[in-house]
Amino acid sequence: MEKPDLNRILEVVQGEISFVNSTIKDKGSQRFGRAIALAAILVLGAYVLVYAPPAKELAQLQRRLETAKATHKFAEEYKNIRVRLYRIYAVLPRPNQQSLTANIVDACKLEGIIPDSLDPPQEQEAAGLAIQSVTVRMTESFDKVLAWLLRLEHHQPMLHISSLEMRKKGLGRVETTAVITTITPKVRF
Repeated sequence: MEKPDLNRILEVVQGEISFVNSTIKDKGSQRFGRAIALAAILVLGAYVLVYAPPAKELAQLQRRLETAKATHKFAEEYKNIRVRLYRIYAVLPRPNQQSLTANIVDACKLEGIIPDSLDPPQEQEAAGLAIQSVTVRMTESFDKVLAWLLRLEHHQPMLHISSLEMRKKGLGRVETTAVITTITPKVRF
């Protein structure tokens, strides 16, 4: 198949245009007024009825496609954030679970420890979270304190050892002061 010669086509079109111009000049534009008006109306009608509706629909479909792509992108991001949030919720205490103090006392009982003192919980609020801290003082063997600390670190719901001070107190015993903290979300999503 031969490629059309663009220069030849351009020459033909220019010839036709010059022929129409010269005919209009010779005979007058009033003689062709009705034909020109009819041709303009037909071109406008073809544009409005044939070309414009599909172009409008195509533009609308492109906008919907862009919206769908953005929604898909942010939906994946939303799902990832939601999974991370639920993983965090899994290790945080629920509002109806037993208190921080009760969790600490249970861990002490399981290790055979009797605390010297257990301060009441201190609570602070920050960004929709309740941060509770309890100070525990005890004098026990290092092995028992270590087992108690490991139990707290692996406790569900999550308990965090915020600070820890240990001093040797006699043979095989340590005086321990620990601040145990947990975070409870005020509102769950």
